[in-house]
Order: sequence, then structure tokens, then C-alpha cells
Amino acid sequence: MRLSIQGYLQQGKRLNPEIFPYPDRNCLMDFYHSGEPEPWNGYLLAATDGSRAEVPDSEENRETSGNSGSRHSKTGRVRVPAGGMYDILNHFYPDIETEHVSVSENELAERNLIHLGETETGRPVPAVFDRGYPSLEFTGFPGTGGFII
Repeated sequence: MRLSIQGYLQQGKRLNPEIFPYPDRNCLMDFYHSGEPEPWNGYLLAATDGSRAEVPDSEENRETSGNSGSRHSKTGRVRVPAGGMYDILNHFYPDIETEHVSVSENELAERNLIHLGETETGRPVPAVFDRGYPSLEFTGFPGTGGFII
């Protein structure tokens, strides 16, 4: 069967993006319950940080993501906040979140922690945050199987 590039792209648009977290979560659970994860003294080490990612400027993206206008331009660029949690010793991101421009880095970090807790790593997970995350709510965050520093 041959498929044109246009046909491939049209079929890709029909995919529901909400299905992707489920196979990702299952792969992570399989990984963390196998003997492969490299712990440090029984702990998994995680680091989290956030940024803003520029996305293509389209009407749909502006409606979905908002825009980061400034005093010089009311329309601004279309940028989404992105927050990721990185497994330091195993060298991958167990969770990356993007959201509407109005959502804060702390909210994304909280979602990263919740998703890591749902992965059921079976080990405590100390997490390191940069200086932009001063918040007592991340101390002893429930669901991570350990403590957060």
C-alpha cells in the first residue's frame, strides 16, 4: 500500500493526542519495575525546570495556547509554558507538560510530580528544583513514594 505525504499528514490530524500518555505511562512503569533503572542509594533522582516553547503562529494555536503579548505588541508570539521532570541517572524525561500561557511553572511542576507518582516507581524520588520554584507545597509531595527537596 502506498500513502502520499498529504494522506499521511491528514491521517495524523485524526489522531487524538489524549491517547499518548497511556502507552507512555505503561512503558515507564515497565521500565521502573524492571532491574534496569539505576538508583543512587535506593533513590531515583529527578530534576525539574520549565521554559517557554514557541509554537507555529496560527489561529488555532492562539486560541488553544494564548499568546505572550507585550507592551510593544498586543498579539505577541505564540509561546507555551513547558515543564519537564528529568530522571538524572537514567537520562530521560519521564514527564513533560505544555499548557496555556496563563499556567505557571509551579502548576506544571506539580503535574510532573503527580504523573511521576502515578508511574509507581517503587522508590523514593528526591527532586531538585531551580531557584524559580520556592514553594512549601513541594516539600513532601504526596504520591512520589518519598520526599522532595
